[in-house]
Amino acid sequence: MRYTEGIDKPIVTPLLPMFYDLTSDPHENDNILSSDLTNGWMFSPVLKVVGKYEASLKQYPNIKVGEEFTGYTK
Repeated sequence: MRYTEGIDKPIVTPLLPMFYDLTSDPHENDNILSSDLTNGWMFSPVLKVVGKYEASLKQYPNIKVGEEFTGYTK
């Protein structure tokens, strides 16, 4: 739910998620939510998955860049 406008540009956090049909738009040029709001039904399943991921970070936090992984403690 974040993107960058170029490899040399900072990461941008959009106000709303962006959805792309990668089968017909592999370069992610057309955010289908901006062109057709009837696709709003996609929010529910996506936010459910994002919520599960965020909850899992409490038990299994991301490893910082350069940090060596020594395993998770119980």
